[in-house]
This record gives sequence, structure tokens and C-alpha cells, in this order.
Amino acid sequence: MVTALLLSHVGAAPIPTATPALAAATEPAEQGRAGSGLELGRMGRVDARVGRKHDGRVRVSVANIPNRTSKRKLRLSLAELTSDRQDFVVLNEVGSRDLAFLEKHAGPYRAYRDPVRDTTRGGSQSMNNVVMWRPKRWELLDAGRVKVVDDDRGYRAGEEFVWDRYVTWAVLGRTSSRAVVSVVSLHMPTNPVVYPEQPGKDKPSRKRRWKQGMARVVDVVQRLAKHGPVLLGGDMNSHPHQGKWTAAAAMGRIGHGYARAEVMYLFHPPGSEVVEHRVVEVHSDHPATSTTIDLTGVGPRR
Repeated sequence: MVTALLLSHVGAAPIPTATPALAAATEPAEQGRAGSGLELGRMGRVDARVGRKHDGRVRVSVANIPNRTSKRKLRLSLAELTSDRQDFVVLNEVGSRDLAFLEKHAGPYRAYRDPVRDTTRGGSQSMNNVVMWRPKRWELLDAGRVKVVDDDRGYRAGEEFVWDRYVTWAVLGRTSSRAVVSVVSLHMPTNPVVYPEQPGKDKPSRKRRWKQGMARVVDVVQRLAKHGPVLLGGDMNSHPHQGKWTAAAAMGRIGHGYARAEVMYLFHPPGSEVVEHRVVEVHSDHPATSTTIDLTGVGPRR
């Protein structure tokens, strides 16, 4: 169900392939990487063409659907997220779902995440972000994962946690042209202003670690932008009014605008325009969104 319209604000070494045991039930699309994002900030070379300027619009859904959600409710949510034949779907907190399940119940979509779990301390978040696309419109050129926050320490419901954070990225080529777009799925740490406490005397502060993480996200976006426009979506756990450390501020400094509902954002590149943005009802503790972006005339950034 759709609710009210919202306004928008305007060369590394090859990565090793996964073993069958590690890749079980989470096989990536053929062009996707396996074993990326196990080292902080490491992205490596992007194996994708430099695209031409775009000549039209794309529609993107963004949702955080917690792993605790039942399969029935997840199926219903996927149906809502793809009801307008979206080009792309950006998902957070779906680490317990294999890609075959997501593809089956989303309809004619493919999905990517790196199949290799990060088994280091804090690595429990490594499988949670997924990018999906319609294969009749788009082909996967390259994809991977980058760890952007290492060992964020805090408290959740009174219990200590140690969590790393990651971006999952996919470079996609238009099947009907030479245009290229990158889609990035990100779930940032819990808000460091609302939850500043961390166990012991660990340094840096949660706010400082958060800012460092966003700097790495910006680096990923800028590297992908050399191939074509970049769309970054997900749960940013921050609000624009909170200051210069927020995701909105960091992305704004490189010219990206955004469409949002609460903490769920879709950042879009300079020269693009939001032509429609709405909330989509899914089974989550956060609103999901569907946004149409006009990318006409937008191409790679030199």
C-alpha cells in the first residue's frame, strides 16, 4: 500500500573466490565478487565500462526489513517494493535470507551480496545489505562489498555489541544502451548522538568512528562515479539537522541530493532530479520508500 507523497531534498590484486562451503545459499551473480570487504576500506579495481550519459528515469525502492521478519511478511514486503516494476531494490538487514529466496519472491529480479561472511569480531553485519535489479533492463558489470566501519562498540537494549558496517555496491549497465549506473546499499551504525556510550574506554568515540565511516562511503561513491551516476540507499541512522557529521551532510559535500522518510534515504547525484517519492508500507520498524529519479544527461564524473 502506498501512502502520502513526500518532498525530496534537492588497481588492486584480484579478490579470491569463495569456497563452496562459504558460498552456500548465497551465490552472487556471475560478475559479482567473492571475498571483498574483509579489510577496512579496501575496494580494489572496478571492472566495468565507463558509461554514456543517461537518457531517462530509474525507479528505486529502499527498505530495511529486519531478519526477524517472518518469511510470509517478507514475501508481502517484496511484492510491495516491486509493485511499480522498480529498476532497483536496495535492502538492509536481510542477512538471514538467501538470494534465491529474495529473487523468487521479488519476481523478475536478480540480487547480489558478497557470499563470504566476515568472521572477524563485529562481522555479523557483513551479509545484511543486498542490491537487486531487473535483468531485462540491466546487466551486472561488477559488484562487491567494502567494510567502512570497524569494531563500532555500543549498547543495544542494555547489552554490549561490537559491529562492523559495510556497503554493498553493484555497477549495472543498461541493456538497451551504453549507460551505466551504480547502486549502493548501506546501513550506518546507530545514531552516535542518541547513543554515545560505548564499553570501557575504547577510542575513538562513536561519533568519530561514524564520521570516519562516512568518509569511506564517500570514497566508494566517488570511485564508482567515474563509471556513471551513483545511487546510494539505506538506513542512515541520522538526521540532517544533527550536524556536519551526518550522512546528509557528507553526501551533500559531493553534490548529492536526497529523498528520505525518517532514517531511510536515497541519495542521487548532481544533475539528477527527483520526480516522484513516496512511502511504501512494508513489515519493518522503518518506512520503506519508492523514488523515481530523472538521470537524463547525467554521466560519469571525471
